[in-house]
Amino acid sequence: MHQYYTETLKTMEERINAAIQGVEESGSKLSSIKAKYDGYMGWLEQPNVLSLRFEDLILDREITLGRLLDYIEKRGHIRRMERTSAIQILEQAIAPRKSGTFRKGQPGNWREHFTETNKEFFKENTGNLIVRLGYEKDNGW
Repeated sequence: MHQYYTETLKTMEERINAAIQGVEESGSKLSSIKAKYDGYMGWLEQPNVLSLRFEDLILDREITLGRLLDYIEKRGHIRRMERTSAIQILEQAIAPRKSGTFRKGQPGNWREHFTETNKEFFKENTGNLIVRLGYEKDNGW
């Protein structure tokens, strides 16, 4: 999609809207944000699924990794070291620079790029997704 995003779409606003809505171009397909999340939203209601947000791993890493450790211990994992050491090892294993999808890693950075038009377009195309995911309290964002 690189060529489509850089040569056909001229502004960041157009690129963001394309990512929100989805694109089918020259045999390539990028599904919409709604379609991507619809396949996962049911997991949030499952008692045996732990949902962790990227932002929590960045802003509250120790607490979030503690939640992860608690979750796997409740399911039978036997920790072989002190909790603090286990959390430190988990923290050291986070290597964003090795990820092909990692960009900046700054929670809320989207606000620097979304125009008011992007926000409205997102709401129209995804409904209350942001609220359901716990990022906002209502659709007034």
